[in-house]
Amino acid sequence: MQYFPPALVCPEMLWEWIQEHRWLAIVCLILLWNYYQKSKPMPPTGGRVIAVHSEGEWKEALQLTDLVLVDFFATWCPPCRSAAPYVGKLSEKYGAVTFVKVDVDEIRQLSVENGVSSLPTFQLFRNGQKIDETVGFRPAAIEHLLTKAGATVQPAPGDATTEENGSKAE
Repeated sequence: MQYFPPALVCPEMLWEWIQEHRWLAIVCLILLWNYYQKSKPMPPTGGRVIAVHSEGEWKEALQLTDLVLVDFFATWCPPCRSAAPYVGKLSEKYGAVTFVKVDVDEIRQLSVENGVSSLPTFQLFRNGQKIDETVGFRPAAIEHLLTKAGATVQPAPGDATTEENGSKAE
């Protein structure tokens, strides 16, 4: 009794099948890669980043401070995964700015309303109004958004650091 097709057991037959069905093999690889990416958990953001899960939370987050940096991301997006820890560190560096993250698959309407077409997209809001954005994970461009809008490097309230070594005071 045979449990597996010979093509899956014998490397020569598998290679022959791939050569005969190239496009199908490519589609299978893409589907497997997407499944693998979706199954990996999103890396922790850390810092003071607020995850928004509803329209109400979105409206509240935009009113927390004058400047709000929003990270529109998806869990399946590799650059978004790379950006998450960086955004967490920025949130500690720019204490007067509110940092928000929005999963576009969870709240699709927000990404449509804000014109998000590529991921990750970083949008900067002042007093609830979008003033600038950058697309893609480019650390210098993200930091430029903040400095261009007048954000200054200062730790968050209650996050005392010493100037000599940059470590948290105990």
